[in-house]
Amino acid sequence: MLAQGQRLPVESFPTKGFSKFRSRYFLVKIAENHLASTRLAIIIGKVAAKLATERHAIKRQVLSRVSKCGARGKDVLIIAQGSLGEVGKKGLSEDIDKIITFITS
Repeated sequence: MLAQGQRLPVESFPTKGFSKFRSRYFLVKIAENHLASTRLAIIIGKVAAKLATERHAIKRQVLSRVSKCGARGKDVLIIAQGSLGEVGKKGLSEDIDKIITFITS
């Protein structure tokens, strides 16, 4: 669970002026927020994982790793693409590493 200051309301993410990165399983959008902290949001729909328990487990795994990356002053929106139900932990971990590299660069 993220602290209140680290949560990004999805509707407040800017519609223009952001950079994006597409990995195998995720689409990542990053915008500057002029704050001292990074705010995070993740969207995982039923297409990505049918069961709510799977969606929450994936969300917790992604957020726990990305929140510790050390980036400052950014809004990060992560959207799951495709089916994540059959993805192993190794494949998901490699994708998260690519996302962290993009966020910190």
